Amino acid sequence: MKKLLVTYLLLLFNSVLFAQTELVGVVFNADNTPLSDVEIVNITKKTNLKSAKDGKFTIKATVGDELVFLDKNYNEKRIYASRELFNSNVVVKLDKKVIELKEVAIEKSAKFNIDTSFDALKMQEITKKDAQPKVIGVYTGEIQYGMDFVAIGKKLYKFAGKLLGKSDEKEVPKKIESFNSYVRREFPNDFFITKLNLKENEIDSFITFCENDLKAQEVTQKNGTLDVLEFMLEKRKEYKN
Repeated sequence: MKKLLVTYLLLLFNSVLFAQTELVGVVFNADNTPLSDVEIVNITKKTNLKSAKDGKFTIKATVGDELVFLDKNYNEKRIYASRELFNSNVVVKLDKKVIELKEVAIEKSAKFNIDTSFDALKMQEITKKDAQPKVIGVYTGEIQYGMDFVAIGKKLYKFAGKLLGKSDEKEVPKKIESFNSYVRREFPNDFFITKLNLKENEIDSFITFCENDLKAQEVTQKNGTLDVLEFMLEKRKEYKN
């Protein structure tokens, strides 16, 4: 009788032990939809598997084992295999990851690709002079691309006249050209469109915007294309389309 009791107890212990070697359950999301391909890792036993299409899984485990459920679209979940979990199907629910959208500051800046080197501007001056009509066969005293001795002689004559208190000609006040007129004369519409990245209907507005700056008349009086060009490049950064 005693032997039968011992044998029965051993069989009962083995059945209980065997029942606690596998944990059975199913994985859902917050909407109670079964989740497949969820990585289920037994940290303690160092084993892992994935849930089936219907979300079900069966993994070897014993009481006290730590299990982790992993999915790239859901938050990680950890459970510990308690004795009660082996007596019924384990239901694991995973919460969807919340993606935080960080504020991104986008700064709009116009890109310019303009050759403002001295050589380029000098070549522009030379091209402009070459385009002017010249009288063939008449020497004007001008050395092309060199010093203008005629102009120098006139200046020396004027200077000597001032020293002697004499003046053969009345000085005519120099007419100041407006910024708008100068820009329109020196820069075609194509320049504003291709170089300053402006629309054709924005050109007049941009020129007026520049002209409202006190510095506009100053750069115009210098009568230098480079000064005006640099000024407009700076104003383009301030101008909002």
